[in-house]
Amino acid sequence: MPIVRFIKNEKQNASAMKGSIDYCLQKCKTVDSQTGQRYVSGINCSGLNAYKEFMTTKLANHAKEFIDEMKKNGYEVLWTDERKYITYTCPNGMKCRDIKLHQEKYRKEKMELEFELRRIETEKCTEESCSQRYDSEDGTGIAGA
Repeated sequence: MPIVRFIKNEKQNASAMKGSIDYCLQKCKTVDSQTGQRYVSGINCSGLNAYKEFMTTKLANHAKEFIDEMKKNGYEVLWTDERKYITYTCPNGMKCRDIKLHQEKYRKEKMELEFELRRIETEKCTEESCSQRYDSEDGTGIAGA
């Protein structure tokens, strides 16, 4: 009978997620000792490619994620593809466009570039870790495990 346990993870970053997935994919936890069959699956994702698929989804939502973090701190953000500038609304109701901020790094085009560079970098790291982890094409074994 399968047992499902949830791993409580305080940190919500890439390395914490990878650590949780690696823990779940240990051979001692996923291989039937009598039959040798590997039990790794997922809903709407491959169990063996979960980290890569999770990161792809996470990276696809970087901004517009930035907006959620700003809301948690009391700011409203109007950021659309149709608009040239980002409009911020402070907790006190005052509005400001990104072009009026003191540092260029907060401008729409700079932030979009930064998000894209982070996506590419994480994708490269994810591909490298996946290629190092699995020792067979079908993902039946984990290298070094």
